[in-house]
Formats: sequence, structure tokens, C-alpha cells
Amino acid sequence: MDIGILILLGVLATFVAGLAAYRVLDAALGRRAANGFLLLALTLVLALTTVALVFTAALHTSDGL
Repeated sequence: MDIGILILLGVLATFVAGLAAYRVLDAALGRRAANGFLLLALTLVLALTTVALVFTAALHTSDGL
């Protein structure tokens, strides 16, 4: 399987898990705590996706990193 598809599936799985956790936190702690968690999770997903895409691009070039 192509590495790009695996990265996209990982991002989708992370999004689904984050959404489920958001719903649980919203019910347990309230909207404000859930929104803080959502912001933290989105920042983490963006950072990990950026790193994964950089490594994928590096793997597809002849020079590497």
C-alpha cells in the first residue's frame, strides 16, 4: 500500500478518535474543556501530518533528508 494512503488513513483515524474524545469530554466536563482539548488535538494532528508529509517527500526524492 502506498505510504500516502497510510498517512491519510492515520489522519482520518486520529480525527475520528478525537471527535469521540471531544464528545465524551463535552458531556463530562463541559464545552470549555472540550474546546481546549479540540484545539490541542488539532494542533497535534497538524504537526504530525506535517512531519509525516515531509518524511514522505524525503523518501520520494533521490537525496533523502
